[in-house]
Amino acid sequence: MIDVLFEINGWRVNPDSLGHVLGKSVLRTIRTSMRRRLHSVRCPDHGSAPTIVVRGPRLGDLSWEVTGCCQKLIEVVQRQLMGPQEIEHPTTVP
Repeated sequence: MIDVLFEINGWRVNPDSLGHVLGKSVLRTIRTSMRRRLHSVRCPDHGSAPTIVVRGPRLGDLSWEVTGCCQKLIEVVQRQLMGPQEIEHPTTVP
């Protein structure tokens, strides 16, 4: 399964633990959408799944970052999420 993690204003957030109903709904929708779009994505070389980190200073200002075992996996995920257009999101390889 694809890991989708959230960091809001520097704090790791679990959508299921939020008391704010709208915030919980927004983060759950993002998580579900990411998992649906990436459910079958695995690294062609290593077989591992990516991790998506969604972060921002507040719910209305979020961006995402892909982490994974290698650059090839990150590029596969970016193409799946964004299509053939130019990719401007930051990426990280551990």
